[in-house]
Amino acid sequence: MINPLYCYEGGKLSFKNAFQKKDPVNIDRAAIIINRGWIPAYLKDRRSRGNEIHTTKLLKFRGTFRKGKNIHDYKVPNNPDNNEWHNLALEDIALYWDLPNFDECKHYYFHVCDIQTGDAADVDEDAPTFP
Repeated sequence: MINPLYCYEGGKLSFKNAFQKKDPVNIDRAAIIINRGWIPAYLKDRRSRGNEIHTTKLLKFRGTFRKGKNIHDYKVPNNPDNNEWHNLALEDIALYWDLPNFDECKHYYFHVCDIQTGDAADVDEDAPTFP
């Protein structure tokens, strides 16, 4: 399951907009690509995942940043027009989601890992972890 995680850290104040009676604060929207792991095929349809939460609250993920592969390394390309995703080509994903910080997020993604259980299969030993 791949998701964008939007971060709303920062903004710009425009006095011009304030004097024109418009919203003076422009929030800079940035995102990172999150790999939350696999889901079973029978939960492919979103409606079958009743416990899925859409929230604007603060979330905490544990895991590691991983370097994405070059988009040209893949034999089967992604086809976002038909919602066909065959590989983790970050450039394709960032373009599909129209992420404003496309240049930054096409190189690395955040892999969510269960650090509490010590599941080493999903953890790169040399990569730093972030609480």
